[in-house]
Amino acid sequence: MAYDALIFDLDGTLWNTLQPVTDAWNEVAEEAKGIPKVTAAQIQSVMGMSHEEAFAKLLPEIEPEKREAPAQAFYRREVSALKGNYLYPGVAEGLEALSKKYPLFLVSNCQPEYLARFQELTGLGRFFKDQECYGATGKPKGDNISLVMRRNKLTKAAYIGDTAGDQIATRQAGQDYYHVTYGFGSPSGDCMHFHSFREVSAFFLAL
Repeated sequence: MAYDALIFDLDGTLWNTLQPVTDAWNEVAEEAKGIPKVTAAQIQSVMGMSHEEAFAKLLPEIEPEKREAPAQAFYRREVSALKGNYLYPGVAEGLEALSKKYPLFLVSNCQPEYLARFQELTGLGRFFKDQECYGATGKPKGDNISLVMRRNKLTKAAYIGDTAGDQIATRQAGQDYYHVTYGFGSPSGDCMHFHSFREVSAFFLAL
């Protein structure tokens, strides 16, 4: 198989911000009436979902039109809560090595400010040719993968992610999915698995 690009998910694939994101939600909950506190497991269960899906699950008792204000407050608090190095082992050196062989891209269901914070904290933005996210387009991940493909005139890409939603979106975009087992979820069907980012790097460097 030959790929002209590698496209990466962010949360659960390149880094793990589960604890600060949980803390940010609970800070908002302390200040906003009717917003329940959550556990890290509850936040993990919505990692990778779209905006609507995540807040419908976390705030099922609140009418959809009334979820937007706490959602935006959470997004602001979430970005400011990110202050450390949350990368999985091997990601920094792996991306640098992979970028010498492939164009690299990011497609996530997060907000643009979250992607910018990732780049600011890690300094890894220089390895990515392009990126897209749900918060910028309002489109599902499969559409955003296809958008990045068209925008960069790509023909065949591998998407590396950690959830069933990632696999479904990749299939919708007509690309090949690879799963990392150290992330937040399980695949929806058969696929190749990696147990560390170093395994990801070694595999694609050897192709």
